[in-house]
Amino acid sequence: MNVLRVYFAPLLLIAMLGFGCGTDVDSGDMNMGGPVCGDGNIDEGEACDDGNTQSGDYCSSTCTKVIGSCGDGRIQFSEEACDNGGSCGDQYCSADCLTFTGVCGDGIKQTPEGCDDGNLVSSDGCSDACTLEGGAWTCSGSACGPTVCSM
Repeated sequence: MNVLRVYFAPLLLIAMLGFGCGTDVDSGDMNMGGPVCGDGNIDEGEACDDGNTQSGDYCSSTCTKVIGSCGDGRIQFSEEACDNGGSCGDQYCSADCLTFTGVCGDGIKQTPEGCDDGNLVSSDGCSDACTLEGGAWTCSGSACGPTVCSM
């Protein structure tokens, strides 16, 4: 009996010190303040954190690699509304890539415009809402440039 007390008493003391004093080991917060990939905060050791752990969007599933950035010419759909990378001039997409700054009728066709002939006149192939009018009109042009329509 004395032998058991010698061996188990120190183990009992270690267990009490390690788990005592009100520590709840089942609290679910086992992070202990370290980085958590997917929480939306860029912590130490993370290159990015877009609020999820999915690959194929702005940030890798392990938060170690940025897949794109504002100004690279690729729209990061979970992070950006636009990203022209300077192709139409920076004035047509906000500096944070969250909003379009160009307007219908400015002669610069950009998303989401179907056309932009530089005016707000309908019945000329490109409507006052920058949509193609179709019918007998034939329109051509490229992104970032004016739309030219003719019959």
